[in-house]
Amino acid sequence: MTIRQQLVCDLTVLRAHVQHAHWNYRGMNFMSVHPYLGDDVLGTVSDMLDWCAEDLRRTGDHVDARLETAAQMSTLPSVPPEGVVYAAYLSNLGDMMRGVCYKVYDAFDEFNPSEQSSITVYTDKLESYADFWFRNTI
Repeated sequence: MTIRQQLVCDLTVLRAHVQHAHWNYRGMNFMSVHPYLGDDVLGTVSDMLDWCAEDLRRTGDHVDARLETAAQMSTLPSVPPEGVVYAAYLSNLGDMMRGVCYKVYDAFDEFNPSEQSSITVYTDKLESYADFWFRNTI
């Protein structure tokens, strides 16, 4: 599996984590966290996933974003079965976002040079979201 296909799997699982947190978060700052998860974070993760998949296709590779493949091949943990999400989960979500960013940095040279600025926009956003979780969950 190429590192770019690995990114597709990790982003697919990260998107599931963000959606799970958006639907199930309970706790302090609910009214500010809930729309932020749904609009900003979920939108960025979805856009980044789409960009990575399209970049993979531009090189002629097959994109395997089936849920079962993503769950098996992702380096991220699976989404927990419990329904209620608290601050510790959001902190873990921040760690997952950073992990995806590190993987992008490792694969940076494999992306089309004319497109590298696009992926940098997504990693910058994910890192700012990860920092937000750290600041707001300690």
